[in-house]
Amino acid sequence: MTGVWYTLKALAREWNALLRGTTVADVFSASRDELTLLLDRGDSCDAIRISVKPGDLYVMRQPGATRPRRNVTTLLPGVVGRTVQRIEIADRDRLLDLTLSDDSLLRLVLYGPRANVLHARASGEVIDSFREKLTGPGSRLPAPVSAPDPVTPDEVRDRWPGGSMDLERAITRVWPLLDPLLAGEVAARADLPVHDACLVDLIGFASLATSMASLRADLDAPRPVVYRRGREPVAFALFPLTREAGPDSESFATVDHAVRVFVRADLAQRAFRSEHDPLARLLETVAFRNRTRVDLMLATLVEPSRADRWERHGHLLMAYVSTPGVNQAAGRDEIPVPDLFEGGPDVSVRLDPALTLLENAQALYDRARATRRAREEAEKRLLITDEARASAERLLGELAVSADRDALKAFRTRNEGLLARFAFERPADAAPIPFRRFDLGHGYEAWVGRSARENDELTFTHARKHDFWLHARGVPGSHVVLRNPRRGERPPARVVEMAAAIAARYSKAAGSEWVPVILVERRYVRKPRGADPGAVVVEREEVLLVRPMAEDRDG
Repeated sequence: MTGVWYTLKALAREWNALLRGTTVADVFSASRDELTLLLDRGDSCDAIRISVKPGDLYVMRQPGATRPRRNVTTLLPGVVGRTVQRIEIADRDRLLDLTLSDDSLLRLVLYGPRANVLHARASGEVIDSFREKLTGPGSRLPAPVSAPDPVTPDEVRDRWPGGSMDLERAITRVWPLLDPLLAGEVAARADLPVHDACLVDLIGFASLATSMASLRADLDAPRPVVYRRGREPVAFALFPLTREAGPDSESFATVDHAVRVFVRADLAQRAFRSEHDPLARLLETVAFRNRTRVDLMLATLVEPSRADRWERHGHLLMAYVSTPGVNQAAGRDEIPVPDLFEGGPDVSVRLDPALTLLENAQALYDRARATRRAREEAEKRLLITDEARASAERLLGELAVSADRDALKAFRTRNEGLLARFAFERPADAAPIPFRRFDLGHGYEAWVGRSARENDELTFTHARKHDFWLHARGVPGSHVVLRNPRRGERPPARVVEMAAAIAARYSKAAGSEWVPVILVERRYVRKPRGADPGAVVVEREEVLLVRPMAEDRDG
């Protein structure tokens, strides 16, 4: 919720009082897709950190900031030395403007795949930009476009989408300024007796309009809250939610402080996850692989050894060969011999027809010895494999209680040898991925096949059952797999929407304004026997209507 218009509006109000009159001391980028404005207030400096990474947009103030010690290049040099005259946000559009002392404008475009920071003249002509060079004749600032904000029940009804979908999704269609968290709050306050948007009636529209009116009042008088689950930040809200987003919550006096706490905690958690999750996946793979091997070995070893049988048949055959008058020539597949051990009926001994009886007896002894050696080796391998399984499971237990990067660093140091050995044994599916890859933020990635053969490989070799599979409906296109790092949880709606936009972009419908895209868990996608490469059958599909992604941004 830190990137929604209402939060940016509250930040603009607070920052206008706090930062007006400061001087832009420097503009630099310490990491990809993040720009920092260093604002000098005389006795100290504040930094405004702006992320323009699609799916991971945020802006926050960092008091007491300094320029990094390592070499960084000054960006947007035309704003350095200028004084901030005012800070304001466009009406119902995520365009945050800093007006400078020379009447030029620094505009923060905080939405979509083309998020950017632009420096422009008062006339709107772009002078310089951060992410994409938009300067040149005709390059102008994007004009504000006010999002719809229906007030009356009739206005809500007129914008209400048709078809079956959950209430929260329908609410974001009616009020585009809301994110899923706020949409859920509107639904909770309306307390409708239905869960499907197609069942909402006139009374429901009135309840939704009333609910939205009360929400606006709370949004205009922020009482910010950060919700957590242990150390993990779960949600930021401008007011206490009707349905709390996490078991632990902390209230703040200002939106500026709350946003800073949430964004920094979220960045720290994602940095921790980027190190923790690959380790967990590696250890889970090692534990599973060795557990499977142990089960197979035990299933083999519990069966009686055939070595005793081969040796017994060798003894019986040798005794039979020593009997006077026995034909020892080769050429027989099987021979009955007296059972000298049990005294029962004759025992049938299978032979190699290329060998004599004496040579067959020796071969049986050799087979018995080889079987015993193989069993001894299997028992040794069982001990080694079970030790590897136990070690991986022990490390998983240790990793589970490593709650921050310091603990993770200590875990790595403590178990360096084992981790190096397990990493060396990593299976083939951990090799570099050949597909297009898109980083969607928060640990989510979209993988896109480049051909029919790659589509098959992506869907049926690399995708896990709990990943999500997407494809433009009714037209040829690439298979898209949304890698889901949180088994059993559905990715955030914004992440799903971006993945669907990618699927639309890499389809024959890429030129359409709106494209229906199939979304389904990978477990419900199968390949018919004998089907052509890329052909699949899908069950339990959900269809999203999205605009195709505007540009190729594979990572």
